[in-house]
Amino acid sequence: MNEQSVSLPLAVQEQVRAEFEEADAQRARRIERLTYEATLAQRRYCAHGPQNRLFAARLERPGTSACENWRRR
Repeated sequence: MNEQSVSLPLAVQEQVRAEFEEADAQRARRIERLTYEATLAQRRYCAHGPQNRLFAARLERPGTSACENWRRR
């Protein structure tokens, strides 16, 4: 076995590791964004009085989908 035959698999292994780290970082950023959106939607919903929540829920369609997206993560 020569040096070149060892260095190529090591380089590939390093590239795969870097790609996995980037994918993990992207997932973490997505979860953070979805959590923020769901929390914001919940705050908006709770800011309305109980008698206005049904109406507010209809207005908050993007917020509702934010909650659903967060649950699906």
